[in-house]
Amino acid sequence: MKSDHTQWSKEELKIYILLCCAKGDQIETKEEIDLIKSKTDPETFERLDNEFCGEDEDRCFEKIDDVIGKYPFSPYEISEIKK
Repeated sequence: MKSDHTQWSKEELKIYILLCCAKGDQIETKEEIDLIKSKTDPETFERLDNEFCGEDEDRCFEKIDDVIGKYPFSPYEISEIKK
């Protein structure tokens, strides 16, 4: 099943990945959310957080995979995302 959310920017994708990481262990800390919020504006955070809520892990990874294939990430950018 393909995602219909392929209109995300690279920055939105990065925020979504951070949300996925923060919620991956089922323990979302204030520090994690504060860090993510510091990397984007409140409107974008709220929109992506609302989209993320209620989705299972498989659907989240499917969306990430669909969008990541759209952009040519440099090795540096991939390294930065992993950090």
